[in-house]
Amino acid sequence: MDNTTKEQMRVLRAAAKALKTHDKLKAALREQEAHLTSVSREYGSTYRIWGFRPEHLRQACVARGLIT
Repeated sequence: MDNTTKEQMRVLRAAAKALKTHDKLKAALREQEAHLTSVSREYGSTYRIWGFRPEHLRQACVARGLIT
């Protein structure tokens, strides 16, 4: 293998590692967003508010001093 090919493979290995990490993080984010949507629906159902979204849930938490 020549130096150019070695360098290309080094870059591709780094890219593959970065892509795998990215894919894992993206999957975790999708899972968290689904959970947050579920909690938002539960809150909306409990308070009988329809169309409640995570953004509204954040506002409710901020208003009650639970997050800043």
